[in-house]
Amino acid sequence: GFLALMLWGAVAMILVDHIAGYEGGAFLKMTTDGMISNSIVLGMVMLIPIFIIWGISLLMSNVKRR
Repeated sequence: GFLALMLWGAVAMILVDHIAGYEGGAFLKMTTDGMISNSIVLGMVMLIPIFIIWGISLLMSNVKRR
């Protein structure tokens, strides 16, 4: 539940960002104009903190059960 909620939050955030910054042309691009130029690497950079936070929450929930 918690992981799915975080991932859907990231999807909503990215969708709003794409819609707000849409200026015509290709909606999905493989290159970006930001600090990270490859969109696949950018996706990984966004996913890694979600998995880290999810793992920490799992560890904390297991500690509370004991």
